[in-house]
Amino acid sequence: MSLREAAAEVAEALHRVAEVSRVIVAGRDGLPLFDELALAERDHAAAATAAALGVAALVSEALRLGAPHGAIVEGEDAVVVVRPLDCGFALAAVADAGVDVGDLHRRVRRHARELDEVHAAGM
Repeated sequence: MSLREAAAEVAEALHRVAEVSRVIVAGRDGLPLFDELALAERDHAAAATAAALGVAALVSEALRLGAPHGAIVEGEDAVVVVRPLDCGFALAAVADAGVDVGDLHRRVRRHARELDEVHAAGM
């Protein structure tokens, strides 16, 4: 199974959380590997996903938090949980603001490990 196919399965699993509206797997260079939106409708979400990890790294370093394990950004209407993958990509799940952020974070963390396992098996 390819990483793109695995990302589609992860997206399906994350959509079992009713509030999840979008799942993205992006390279740390900001290019999308998987995005549920049609190409013509895509915004700069993959680049923003990569940027969120960069900001998390800066904050982690400045506040001496240790190695960053991702980022959670809460907006007025929605929240995004971003988790880096060991294979050089990042997984992001966007959900309505009413989502249980802790539960979503645990799910994203688990699915990030699954994507890393798929990548490692395909090497």
